[in-house]
Amino acid sequence: MTPLADLHGSITPNGLVYERHHAGVPDIAPSLQSLHRLAIHGLVRNPKLFTMDDILRLLSESRIHFIECSGSTGNE
Repeated sequence: MTPLADLHGSITPNGLVYERHHAGVPDIAPSLQSLHRLAIHGLVRNPKLFTMDDILRLLSESRIHFIECSGSTGNE
């Protein structure tokens, strides 16, 4: 679980975020980035296919959100 006593402020640093993976963690090595694509399709007017380079060229934006997993209250 997230070590709440180690927090400073209201934003949890990446290294303290509790993680649970049901299907493993994808391995996106920098040397393999050219193989990965993000497809936006389905209920959209214009389907798109992005490479990692396409995504890295986009403007970045920072936002603060509260996210909680439904399993956070469970005790394993």
